[in-house]
Amino acid sequence: MNTQPLKSKHRLLVLMDKSKASYNALKNAVNLAKLVDGSIDVLQVTSPTSVVRYENQIASMRAIDEERSKQKKELRNIVSSISKEAGLPIACNFTFGNVKNEIKNHIEKTKPDIVVLGKRKKKIINFLGDQVTVDLLKTHDGGVLISGDSEAFTSYNNQSIGFLNSIEGIDKIALVNDLKNHSQKPFKLFKTVQNNTLETEKVELGKTKELNVKKDVIVYEFDANDDSSNGMINFISKNNLSLLCVNKKDKINDSFSSSVNKVLSKTMEKTNVSILVLNSN
Repeated sequence: MNTQPLKSKHRLLVLMDKSKASYNALKNAVNLAKLVDGSIDVLQVTSPTSVVRYENQIASMRAIDEERSKQKKELRNIVSSISKEAGLPIACNFTFGNVKNEIKNHIEKTKPDIVVLGKRKKKIINFLGDQVTVDLLKTHDGGVLISGDSEAFTSYNNQSIGFLNSIEGIDKIALVNDLKNHSQKPFKLFKTVQNNTLETEKVELGKTKELNVKKDVIVYEFDANDDSSNGMINFISKNNLSLLCVNKKDKINDSFSSSVNKVLSKTMEKTNVSILVLNSN
């Protein structure tokens, strides 16, 4: 199995553990890579403390070596099977060590465009232990793709891309624009507002400053003062989205940023759609 990241337009790093969620994340990353000329690099990190059960140092080292060999083989078999089925080469890496540090070092070395993780227990911070996802969302300069529970990017021409609260700067995100080229569906914007009016409208993007394209975007507005997350989730589930994008650098008015962030956080937690957290300026 190739252990080196492959050259492509979009470099995807999939963080694996032994969970079903990370396995599903790998399958979704492969589907995405096939659409946008992407390469897949898989990394699995296991902490030695989860293996060592002996006070004797020699016995502990032997246990670590045996477990390393076992888990490396298991990962290689999983990746090889998916790679063969998809007809897409996948780089594969396994190591023992501190989970956060090893992931950070691998990211610095390989410089992926998107880091992909699986979603478990409906919480966006519960991946791979040690709050790895929280750290990535704060520090990673690229995108973070939180894979949904269901398989995504398979019948993409019938699906669309959604955005939470803003589409500002989307013209700078190559991955999203490459995905858009595969679908005739308009963008969907789920937006929180400061009044009690719930309004659905269609905006011609050629007449706005947000995107310099001729396609439409459908806007759904929700009152930020209410429990809007349930309404957002219902609309998202009914709109056949393959991807929901959030720009973590969106500038929100301080007077209601707290209520907006609360709504967006709940929406991200509860939706089954894959979520791409962007880092555009």
